[in-house]
Amino acid sequence: MFYEGSFINDRPDGLGKATYSSGTTYDGEWQEGFPHGQGVCNYQVGSKYDGVWTKGKRHGTGQLTFPTGSYYKGDFLNGRFNGRGEYYSKDTGMMYVGWWDNGFVSKTGTMSWPDGTKVVKEWPVHVKALSFRKAVMLIEEEKMQEGDRKRALYSSMYSAIRESELQSYVVDVRDEIKEERADKKRRDQDEKRRIQRENREKERENRLKSLLDAEGAAIEGAEEEVKMLRMEIEEARIAKEKATAHMPK
Repeated sequence: MFYEGSFINDRPDGLGKATYSSGTTYDGEWQEGFPHGQGVCNYQVGSKYDGVWTKGKRHGTGQLTFPTGSYYKGDFLNGRFNGRGEYYSKDTGMMYVGWWDNGFVSKTGTMSWPDGTKVVKEWPVHVKALSFRKAVMLIEEEKMQEGDRKRALYSSMYSAIRESELQSYVVDVRDEIKEERADKKRRDQDEKRRIQRENREKERENRLKSLLDAEGAAIEGAEEEVKMLRMEIEEARIAKEKATAHMPK
């Protein structure tokens, strides 16, 4: 350790600044070789403590700021958070103001969220070593449980109504499906009959062409068949026209 400052009996005492081999520095009051009183310590890891020291330990009121930007400001006892204090988490934007015991959340306090939500909480005594992170998780879990209770109550109150509505909806959907299937079956049957009818018409026309000569007259011996085919073709044409006339526009 390299020390610059006051000495009493060859030990740092009064005001002085020390630089340790680790890179940590302390600047403030000393007593009998220990940081004692008001002082600022910049730790090699990037943390900083500005507050009261007792026999080389953070003991009293002060602020410990971490490299992340999070900080604790309040009472310390033997180097740990103890008494009243506030802890701010830079990562989450959350803050806890309340009681601490040996570095853990204790008794009562207020948890604040970045959106302005606040929860005043009396911490359960059966939960030991309740860190800030565990305290947040406990509150979130209680919120979820409360939400589950409300949803269960709502479900109980309206289950009969919803069941009736659901049954009615299921019946309506089933009827719609039946109608759609029946309508599709009718369309498929109509399409099948149309294709069969067109195929028969083509067969008659092809047969008729095969029974006519170049002049369009029936070949010898096919007169009756030609006459019958022409009648069938004409009847099919008239029926098709009537069906078209009755189709919705």
